[in-house]
Amino acid sequence: MKINTHGIKMVGLKAAAGETKYNMGTAYHGAHVQIDYDLTTGDVLAQWIGSGDNWIEYHNHEIIGVAKVSHRCTMQEIADMVTDAVELHRRAMEKA
Repeated sequence: MKINTHGIKMVGLKAAAGETKYNMGTAYHGAHVQIDYDLTTGDVLAQWIGSGDNWIEYHNHEIIGVAKVSHRCTMQEIADMVTDAVELHRRAMEKA
C-alpha cells in the first residue's frame, strides 16, 4: 500500500509507526510517543516517553512538534499528522 505523504518528504514513517506499537499498555499513566518533524531533512522523529510530564525539547527551529499519541498509529495516520503540522507551521510563519 502506497503512503500518501501529500508531496512532503518524510523519512522514517515506518520506524515512527513502529514506535507507537509498543508500551502503550501504560497509557493511563501518561506514557505516549512524541512525534516531531525536521523541516530541513524530512525526518519523522518518534520517541517513546514514559510519563506525561516528560517530553523532548529540540533546540532547533527546523524541528516542529507533530503529536503526542498514546495509541497505535499507521504510517498513513502519521503522514497525515505531519502534513497538518507542516501546514499549520507554514501558515503561522506567513502571519509572522
